[in-house]
Amino acid sequence: MQPGAPSLERLFQWSILGMLGCSYLSILGSGALDLPSLALAGCAIAARAMGTAGLARFQVPDRLANVLTLAYLAFFPIDYLFISGEFLPATIHLVFFLASLIILRAASSRDFFFIKLSSLSLLLAASVLSAGLSFLVWLIAFLVFAIGAQISGEIRTNLEKKPRAVARGWTRGAGRRLAVLSGFVFAGVALLAGGFFFILPRTAEAALRHFTPERFRLPGFSNEVRLGQIGEIRLTSTPVLHARLETDKPLSLKWRGSALGEFDGKRWFNAPEEGRRMISDQGRLRLVPYTQTWRRGLRITGEVQLKNATGDALFFPGSPEVVLIDTGQVIRTSVDGYRMPRGMSRGLRYQFYSVLDTPDPSPYPGALALAAESRALYLRTPNLDPRVAQLARTTTSGARSDLVRARLIEEHLRSRYGYTMELLEREVPDPISHFLFTRKKGHCEYFASAMALMLRSIGIPSRIATGFQSGVFNPISGWYLVRASDAHSWVEAFLEGYGWVTFDPTPPDPALAGTGVFSRVAMYMDAAEVFWQEWIVSYDLERQVLLADRMGQSSRAFTINWAYRWDDVKARGLAIAREIAAWWKIALAAVIWSVAIYFTWPVLVRRWQWFHRDRRLRQGRAEASDATLLYERMLATLGSRGVRKPGWMTPYEFARTVNQPLVTELTGAYHDLRYGCRPAAAAKMVELLGELDRRR
Repeated sequence: MQPGAPSLERLFQWSILGMLGCSYLSILGSGALDLPSLALAGCAIAARAMGTAGLARFQVPDRLANVLTLAYLAFFPIDYLFISGEFLPATIHLVFFLASLIILRAASSRDFFFIKLSSLSLLLAASVLSAGLSFLVWLIAFLVFAIGAQISGEIRTNLEKKPRAVARGWTRGAGRRLAVLSGFVFAGVALLAGGFFFILPRTAEAALRHFTPERFRLPGFSNEVRLGQIGEIRLTSTPVLHARLETDKPLSLKWRGSALGEFDGKRWFNAPEEGRRMISDQGRLRLVPYTQTWRRGLRITGEVQLKNATGDALFFPGSPEVVLIDTGQVIRTSVDGYRMPRGMSRGLRYQFYSVLDTPDPSPYPGALALAAESRALYLRTPNLDPRVAQLARTTTSGARSDLVRARLIEEHLRSRYGYTMELLEREVPDPISHFLFTRKKGHCEYFASAMALMLRSIGIPSRIATGFQSGVFNPISGWYLVRASDAHSWVEAFLEGYGWVTFDPTPPDPALAGTGVFSRVAMYMDAAEVFWQEWIVSYDLERQVLLADRMGQSSRAFTINWAYRWDDVKARGLAIAREIAAWWKIALAAVIWSVAIYFTWPVLVRRWQWFHRDRRLRQGRAEASDATLLYERMLATLGSRGVRKPGWMTPYEFARTVNQPLVTELTGAYHDLRYGCRPAAAAKMVELLGELDRRR
């Protein structure tokens, strides 16, 4: 970089680093990158930041960089075929690796161009992998840094092409001024982007969806869950879905995703199956026969927005009867669960109509009978400890119906056993017997498993259901937020004449959610996330028409009431004017001070700048552009005495015309600093200028 614009160089270096950092953080927020790639890129960015700040310097030799690049290019097919298994993750690994090498060795304009290209590629990958609000934050920051890098980079390139060019005085503070300019350019880009966003709804989601790899998924909503697994899920707080209910008050619900019917002593599972595809009628799909609509219970409607961590399962409260969904088909499983075809549930939205079980269910004529094969499956108890069956018989002795027996077992477990999130320190041979007769405390899948096996031991078919418990109602957005920490399992028992009835033997969790300021902030952040998902990610033609209609209504309302509003504004203005008139002395003093500051501020700033520049020059830290500033200062001093330099006259010609030794020495020092690049001449010019000022 040509000496003369260090602030410009710093702006360029930090802008490039900011672009790469934002793209790195956007990928990090998507959760789609493995730890080695994240660590490698993070260390490279940190090393470059330390070098830019002048704290350390790391350099990779060109020969080593070339060898490593060729080695990774040979490794790329292996990563694609055997490690990542997807094109997009393998490509991201490649880009991260190459970007890390370029970061450490970047020195030329070509290197910085590749860093820009890598940053843009990673940001585009993050746009496919992430649909969260955090991506918007990193996108905005990326645009700000990108504009700064582009503007400063163009100036930097021109200075490199013209090494004899000397920056004029305006380069002092150029980095700060260009940063402000970048902010204004970004504001213009944001306004244009907002206009285009309103006009053009997204249509590329379907085209890009097949590039998205299978990301982190929560277990328990496929065909298998081992005991203790849901307890592990509850240790995380990953958002899994948002839900909105058409009710007058918040409800405590269970969001059912699937059910598991087979148990081998340590895990619940289902045999692999294709499921039955159900085709919707223009987006509307009836899930149950009309005869089952006779079932008693509270019927509710609502909407669900799925996240990316729940696999292909659809979640419903209670027993769903109708669903409105745009995908055209839904797969129903043998355990009355519903899922989407593979790869179609990412960010899915759907509406539902469900019936909730009443606390005291009643038989209904449309209840279906359980097939003999299914009954045998849901009564199977392999290697069951005899004490479990004995406990079930003792608990239900004297009961005259299966419903009462199930209620007695449910109440026994809820009242005699404790809830804990502590996981077992080591694996035990028989987890259910250990829970019932030794530890006597656990979390939901232990309670649900124990009840299901106790019911089976007395001839009642049962299975465990997996999903989420309630969630947190956000009064700001009106939506429920359901996280992985709300994961729950419960029991479904088949009762003749009733069908499948829900039971929950798990006692309440003694841990209470926080209600302090952090909880309130979390609610606002969640409301922002809901707005982002509903009006940004899912912005389509329907929402475009709705938004345009709302704007039209607001415009008409303003047109009708503008006269009343103008009268109100005028009245408020007069009231404010009267208050100001009552304090006219203070207002007059404020005006006088404002005028004084307006005229004296430039002089004060100029003197402050000269003070700092003189101190820097006396310390020998001079640049070629300082010569022009010091020479102009000499001309200003001479001009105040009536001696002015014509524009066509050279500095040496002017010095001979003035015929003063100080002016001649100043002119020689000026040439030494500007054309000879001798920093010591700056201190001499400062000293001579001081003497010239004293000789007035």
